[in-house]
Amino acid sequence: MKNYMTTYDPFFDQILFGNRSSDSKLMRTNIKETKENYELTIDLPGVNKEDVNVSLKEGNLTVTCKKIENKKDESVFLLKERFEGTYSRSYYVGDEIKIQDITAKMENGVLSLTINKKKIEEKPTEQFVPIL
Repeated sequence: MKNYMTTYDPFFDQILFGNRSSDSKLMRTNIKETKENYELTIDLPGVNKEDVNVSLKEGNLTVTCKKIENKKDESVFLLKERFEGTYSRSYYVGDEIKIQDITAKMENGVLSLTINKKKIEEKPTEQFVPIL
């Protein structure tokens, strides 16, 4: 059996080397590997569960959320450092992962995603025809 995820897998490339946008600062993420799963813990402070969407398309797991401040009062901000709007972040998990392999839980502004590891059989890189 081949271990699908490694330290240099594209799953981690985005976190280690790419996507230095402000979106990644808004969704601080820890990724942990266990024997059976990969566990993502994503900080989404001030975001309600109803405003979070997790989707899977072509091997990319995308977390999108919306954070809108209450606009009922008519006061004017003198300083506004907290983000407001919609933002998303994608993680490459591979084409073998299906939506049924992923579970999600949101508690106290932290989104926890568990991705079951797939057992991928090694395919021979070269096959030979027997000579009779």
